[in-house]
Amino acid sequence: MSFNLRIFYIVAVVFIFSCKEPNNKKFKLDGFPKQWVKLSNHNNEMLIYNSCDAGNSLISIDTNKFLLHGTQDDFEFLIIEILKTKDDTILFKVESEDKRPLMFQFYLTDKEKEIGVWKINFSNGFSNSEYYVSKEKSSFFKTINQACSECWDNCGDNSTKKEISKLEKQLIEQGLVDILQIDSSIKTDIKYSSTDNFMKIDMYKDYAKAYLQKDVAEKLSKAQKYLKEEYPNYSLLVFDATRPRSVQQMMWDSLKMPIHEKTKFVSNPKNGSLHNFGAAVDLTIIDENGNELDMATTYDFIGKLAYPRLEKSLLKENKITQEQINNRTLLRKVMKKAGFYGIQTEWWHFNSCTRKQARKKYKIVE
Repeated sequence: MSFNLRIFYIVAVVFIFSCKEPNNKKFKLDGFPKQWVKLSNHNNEMLIYNSCDAGNSLISIDTNKFLLHGTQDDFEFLIIEILKTKDDTILFKVESEDKRPLMFQFYLTDKEKEIGVWKINFSNGFSNSEYYVSKEKSSFFKTINQACSECWDNCGDNSTKKEISKLEKQLIEQGLVDILQIDSSIKTDIKYSSTDNFMKIDMYKDYAKAYLQKDVAEKLSKAQKYLKEEYPNYSLLVFDATRPRSVQQMMWDSLKMPIHEKTKFVSNPKNGSLHNFGAAVDLTIIDENGNELDMATTYDFIGKLAYPRLEKSLLKENKITQEQINNRTLLRKVMKKAGFYGIQTEWWHFNSCTRKQARKKYKIVE
């Protein structure tokens, strides 16, 4: 074999083995906090919220065991291997009690405060991402303890949840789902369940959740995933999701302006809004402290400053900043990637499909 041919084979072998070499390195738990407490966003404040139905409220890591502690159940996993990626994500390869291989992920978002995101991937395909703080640093956060009587009629094995609202029952019967059951890392602040809206009326009363069609909720979970891939400490904050047509009618009647202007802000109830089908969502983005990114206007602002189609001219007129446009662009980017599309007069509103498609696929919520 010639000298040049030998060199070629040597280079080829080195190249093949270098390609096979994993980018992940083994990680030792020396110095890594062994207990993590779940954080919740409550009225735009990160705190520790202990409730009767809290799930995975504490994570404990032993030498070879990974434990998820909830109020009702604890789950134990055998740690097979711990790796660290180039982007400092820590991967826990674990095995469930029924011998199923799973992968848990952790990345630090605030080194000084020891806050990070744990992503728990379950064997049924469900994935859950939540903020946690190390037990050592948890004393710096306010703790709210929810009395057992607030969320359960009775304590003990025979506990049953309190009666749900009439509207929620209707949504469940029509096959819609609470978005937090699909992705509990998404935050909600339902404006029409308070007086903090353009009508200054609480229209949902005893209902303060965000329900969507299941496939739409799954799209929203993808948008949250795309957002966290780019900004791990950010989260989507939902203002409104499924909205009954009766509420739509109240909104329509409250706007005292010509119809051609009114339709820029509220869909005509006669035609049905995509909100009425559970196929539209109003939302924004919050940072790691629960603060909304500056979008130039508040949610439900009625005026041209909320128009995405006028952003360039508003920027030239110094009525909107480049940072505010960038924040809106980020929201549109992750929502579009997940399969949503926005409208020209509201930066916060996103549709999952057309009204024609919605009529074929879903039943309107009256």
